[in-house]
Amino acid sequence: MKKLSLLLALMLTLMMTGCATMKDATMSNNAAPKDTTVTSTTSDGVEDKVRTGDIQYNFTKVAYSDQNVKINYPRINNLSDSGKQQRINELIKTSVLEVLNDYKDSISNLSLTMDYEVKYKGADLLSIEYLGLANVKDAAHPVNVIQTTNIDLEKEKQLVFSNVVTVNDSFVKKIKAGKYKAYRSDLDLEAAGALKDVLDGFGNQDLVESFKPPTAKFYFTKDSLGVSTEVAHAVGDHLEMELEYKSLGGLLLVKPQGSAENSGSTLNVSAVSTPTVAPRYIFESKDDIQNKIKSKVGINTYHEEPTSLKDKNTITLNGLMKGEFVEIVVEGEIKDFKYVELKWDDKQNTMIETRIINKFDKLINQTIVIKTYMPDGIPSEKIEWKTISGKSFEFIIAENDLKNR
Repeated sequence: MKKLSLLLALMLTLMMTGCATMKDATMSNNAAPKDTTVTSTTSDGVEDKVRTGDIQYNFTKVAYSDQNVKINYPRINNLSDSGKQQRINELIKTSVLEVLNDYKDSISNLSLTMDYEVKYKGADLLSIEYLGLANVKDAAHPVNVIQTTNIDLEKEKQLVFSNVVTVNDSFVKKIKAGKYKAYRSDLDLEAAGALKDVLDGFGNQDLVESFKPPTAKFYFTKDSLGVSTEVAHAVGDHLEMELEYKSLGGLLLVKPQGSAENSGSTLNVSAVSTPTVAPRYIFESKDDIQNKIKSKVGINTYHEEPTSLKDKNTITLNGLMKGEFVEIVVEGEIKDFKYVELKWDDKQNTMIETRIINKFDKLINQTIVIKTYMPDGIPSEKIEWKTISGKSFEFIIAENDLKNR
């Protein structure tokens, strides 16, 4: 009975707060969408600067306005590379405005206000959380909304959740054991004694599926990964849990270079500054060179589609992830080529091969392009092959992680 009363109180709080907020946002405004620079300081009045190595930038608060839609978002200033700065700012704006996709059929009847908090800022990553309230005319109630933006500053690209963490039953258990973060002081499930019931109401597979879409919400802090999942309106519409990096172990694929736990990862695949076209790595056996046999492999990594994809003779393989490209150029002949899925095994404390995704007994003067993603954290793919002389090589698909055996 006590828990029911607390939940009813939470519902009443949501309804009263939503009505009060939306009352102020219903004035008609037919002006075209516009961005207005509000201030170059944070909400507490302190200029928000980042200095890490050769990277230095700060933020300007910008207000996007379109009729009854009001969204504040940050704009990066003072990067030494103006082109890079422009591209990152375009990513930030595009990301936050994706929240409007949920209302594209009712945009003319929408009232929405959102503000942001920069959760992590460094030379490698920028992570932003947006919170707000949305109301559609004649809807039963307003809705608490959340949006997140996570940008790899080196690669100038958005991160999606599937590239950041391995989502499985073990990860779901970590979520339920994580630290709850109330986003409003008047809506605290833990203080109300309702958090355990809400978490117990999630089926493991339902949670796994909820984090698969590219729209899954998450953010980075200095020591934790924040994750968000949908809940009933009665308990807030969305719920956030923070999981310490050290608790995630091998599940975590990417974390900030400046994180408090960065030195404690079991397997460290270092993040490096990668150009748009990475160096070409040549794998060739000395025996083949001495015997004047052409049996070598050149590997390029790309952030954009390589021109070889347009060649009808190029073999294209779909990887486990997407967003980048690995180009394998075979000169002469190689054998026993395999594209392999990897997994970190906590019990054995090592990487293990889980399955062969593709294989070719022989390749002669052939180009292969794998559509995948090169993580800064624990890899999930590799390729391996043998030269004519029988020398074995492998390439781990991760940032600057090359091995031969």
